[in-house]
Amino acid sequence: MILDVQQNIIQISLIKDDLKKYQISQLIFYGFSSLGNRMQLKTDELNRDILKIVNYFQQEKINFTITDNLSKILTSITTKKEKLAEVFNLGKKIKDGIIEKSSFDEFNEFLKTLPRKLKTHQTKAAYHLYSIKNGANFSVPGSGKTSVVISVYEKLKLEGKCNLIFVVGPPSSFQPWQREFYETTGRKIETSILSGGSKSKRKSEYYNSALALSELYLSTFQTLMNDYLDVIKLLNQNGV
Repeated sequence: MILDVQQNIIQISLIKDDLKKYQISQLIFYGFSSLGNRMQLKTDELNRDILKIVNYFQQEKINFTITDNLSKILTSITTKKEKLAEVFNLGKKIKDGIIEKSSFDEFNEFLKTLPRKLKTHQTKAAYHLYSIKNGANFSVPGSGKTSVVISVYEKLKLEGKCNLIFVVGPPSSFQPWQREFYETTGRKIETSILSGGSKSKRKSEYYNSALALSELYLSTFQTLMNDYLDVIKLLNQNGV
């Protein structure tokens, strides 16, 4: 039996009696369809479903061969999981106060160049976010979350890793974000407000050239629901 992947389709090529009836039933339960001596599953969650099928075959002690294409995908999945584990461990160490001094000192030196000086708890939160690359901050209102995010953004922009912020929130948050950005960085930036009005008028903001991009985009939850495909294209275009 050969297990392969073509684009977003998982394909199983069967030889007679490769699988027992209950195993075929299980694959059909997973969403596979039978096509002669093949079974295939079209999926939007390729990595998740590949791991599920591989794990099932291993649990059932089913002999199978994977193609070179699938081998590369599995290697990529493993690499991503290892990197995620590294990031998780790094984030936990920082939260526990185990911090690499040279890296933290360098980050602190950058923060000193900003007009707004972060408090101790904000500095730790900013360094944590900067170190793990992806994060969430659920601190109470007024704790300085916006300044933390903007400070990290400014650091990433300096390193050439980021060049815009896309904010989703209630309209009442738009003015504070613009004010906080200036007070934190000392820079006035180009801002686009994507909220209300006609969708056709908003499209001109989503499809600007890289040279005409704003640095701060402000949108509402409702607008994002209506325009999510345009937002995807904005964030995937060259220069973002």
